Amino acid sequence: MISRLAGLLFARHGCLIFLGGYFLLLLALRITLFHGSSEDDAEQLFFSQAVSWGYKVNQPPLYTWLVILLQKAVGVSEASVAIVKYSALFAIYYFIYRAAEEIFDDTVYAALSTLSLLAIFYINWDAVVNYSHTVLMAAFLAATLFAVLRLPARNGILSYVVLGALLGLGLLSKYNFALFLVPLAIAAAASKNLRAHLFTPKILISLAVAAVLIAPHAAWLLGSPGSIKTTPEYMDVAGGAGSAIVRTAKGVLDAAAGAVLFLSPLWLLYLVFFRRAFAPLTGRVSDGFLSDSRIADHSAGAEADRRFFEIYFLAFGALAVLGIAAFTLAGIRNHWMIPLLPFSLYMMLRIRAVSPRRAVLERFAVLLAVFAFAVVIALTVRALTAPNFCKKCNFFFPYAGLAEQIKTAGFDRGTILVNDLPNQLGGNLRRYFPESRIISRRYAYFTPVLKRDGGKCLLVWNESPWAHKNTRAVVVALAERKLGLSIPAGLPSRYLEAPLPRSKNRTAKLGYLILPDCG
Repeated sequence: MISRLAGLLFARHGCLIFLGGYFLLLLALRITLFHGSSEDDAEQLFFSQAVSWGYKVNQPPLYTWLVILLQKAVGVSEASVAIVKYSALFAIYYFIYRAAEEIFDDTVYAALSTLSLLAIFYINWDAVVNYSHTVLMAAFLAATLFAVLRLPARNGILSYVVLGALLGLGLLSKYNFALFLVPLAIAAAASKNLRAHLFTPKILISLAVAAVLIAPHAAWLLGSPGSIKTTPEYMDVAGGAGSAIVRTAKGVLDAAAGAVLFLSPLWLLYLVFFRRAFAPLTGRVSDGFLSDSRIADHSAGAEADRRFFEIYFLAFGALAVLGIAAFTLAGIRNHWMIPLLPFSLYMMLRIRAVSPRRAVLERFAVLLAVFAFAVVIALTVRALTAPNFCKKCNFFFPYAGLAEQIKTAGFDRGTILVNDLPNQLGGNLRRYFPESRIISRRYAYFTPVLKRDGGKCLLVWNESPWAHKNTRAVVVALAERKLGLSIPAGLPSRYLEAPLPRSKNRTAKLGYLILPDCG
C-alpha cells in the first residue's frame, strides 16, 4: 500500500497533482466553513476599495492589486482574497518542484524536496490560516530561485526579462524579499557557472525590468504623507538595560531559535529518517545542476550544488546578524525565516548522496502526505469547535447576519465609518456593502472616494464581550475629523446582535448610528 501511494507521488508531476487537489480542498473549506476573515484578509478587503501605488509604508501593494483583479471576476468576497492566497501557496510548492527538476535527474527527489514543505509548520499550517504578503513573497522567492538555477540551460533574452519581472514583483510583494536576493547574489557569485550567467550585460535587462516595475511604488513611498502609520508592525528595536552587545546577542539568539522553529518539525524528520545525511559527505556523489553539461563529473556537480546552498545559507545568516547588530533588533518573528525555504533542496542533495533505500524514501513520502490530511482535519475541527472558545473570533464573526440587520434598519449604501479594533469590521462589512465607502479608525489616513454620489452614513463599532469599550466616541471623533460631521452627544445608539455559527450561546454585538447623509 505504501509503495503504491509513494509511486503515485513519485510519478512525474504526481506530487503536484496531489498538492493541487489539496489546495483546492483547503480553498473550499476556507470559503464555506469560516464566515469571517483573518486580520490580513480583512485588511486586503479594506484596501482593495481603490487602486493606489501604495497603501501602507511597511507593506508593498502587489497583494492588494491581485485582490482587486480577482474582485473583477468573483466580486467583493472572501474568495477574492482566498484565491490569491491559496494560489500563492500552491506556487511555492510548484516552483520548488521545478527548481528540484533542475537539480535532480529523477522525480523521486524532486517530489520529496517539494513534499517536505508539508512538514514545515509555518508553511503548511500558519500560512494556511494567516499571512498574506509573506505567502506571496515566498512564491516569488521559489520562482526566482528556479529562474536563476535555470539560466545555465536557458539564457536567452526572455529568461532575463522574466527574471527581472520576478525581482520587481518579489519586492512589490514584501520588502524583505531583499533578504533573499542578497544571499542569492552572493551564492551565485561564488558559483563559476552561475556567475557567468548572472554577471553579464544581459543582467542589465533584468535590473531595468525590475526598476520599471517598482518605480511607481518607490515614488509613492518617498512621497508618503507623514499621517501614514510609519511604526513598523513586525520589528522590535531592542531596548532596556544592557549594552548594545548584549542586546545584539539576544537578537541573534532569537534569530537562531526562529530559524530552528521555522524549519520544524522537518529537520527532526530528516534526522529520524536520514541520520547519515547529517554526517560529512566527503567522497559522496550525486548529480548536479551547476555544471556546464549533464554529462559532467557527478562528484564535482554534487559538491557545487551543495556549496551553492551552503554559501547561500551562510550569507543569509551573516546578513541577519549584521541587520540585528546595526539596528539592535529583538523579537525576531519566526516567519521572517522564509529565505530558508530552499532547505529541503539542500537536504535532498545530502540525502541522495547517502543512497537511502527506496523503501525508506517511500515511507517518508507517505508520511509527508499525511501532514496534508492532518491539516484538512485540523482546519475542519477548528471550524466546528473554535466558535465556543475563540478570543477575537475573527474567523467566526457572523457578518452576514449582522449586515442583514443593518440593511433592515435602513442602511443600504453610502459611507461606513468603523473602529477596527479588535475585529476588522470595515473589510468584512465591505463584502455585504460593496458599493459603500469604508473609512477605518485603524487606517484613518486612507480615505477612498465614493463610488456613487449620495447614500447614508453608518457609524458602527464593536460591542461584543471581547471588544474594547467606549468605542462609539472613537467612531464619532473619526466622523467629525474626516467628514466634518456634527453628531449630537444625546443621539441614542442602536444595537444589533447575531450568534456565532456553531457556538452554543456566544453572540457578536455591534453598536451603530445611521445618519441621513454624510454632510
